[in-house]
Amino acid sequence: MSQTPSKDQKTRVRNCISCELESPKCSRTSGAQVVPSIGMSALDTVKAQLDALRENNKPWSNHGLLTMYEFGETIGGLDRCYYFGYGKDLYHFDHFMGQFQNELPELVNLHSYSIEGSKYEEDVHKVLVDVVSGLDLSHAQFVFVLAEKDIGTKQGALMTRCLIRHKPQ
Repeated sequence: MSQTPSKDQKTRVRNCISCELESPKCSRTSGAQVVPSIGMSALDTVKAQLDALRENNKPWSNHGLLTMYEFGETIGGLDRCYYFGYGKDLYHFDHFMGQFQNELPELVNLHSYSIEGSKYEEDVHKVLVDVVSGLDLSHAQFVFVLAEKDIGTKQGALMTRCLIRHKPQ
């Protein structure tokens, strides 16, 4: 006697953002597995993003980049976004994905990372991370600047205001 699988047991299928069709393999599927929420610390917020990027294409294509997009404080609106340290239109996931892969390629499918420091100043958290690239095992450092979202459904959650390459002095 076979049982019908429960909703939780079925393969997770999401609607494609651009075409609204159900597609488990579409790179534009909506919803990351981990999203910003009240109560996540600055370190938890950064770790969630880096863990997703470590295996960018699991559980589906570009899930890691989608997680980064979900954690972006001003991404998705029509105003210019300063996520990469300069003004850029990032209202479409495709724009964000392309820019991220060009600006921060070491982070996509990274090999490993360590948190090197964290501080809170002027209403933002700054977290310094050292990343070992999955491309060539080289090291690079990045600063996550996190701030509390002040409006919308993610109000009160820590979000990434910008993610910039750290250049030691």
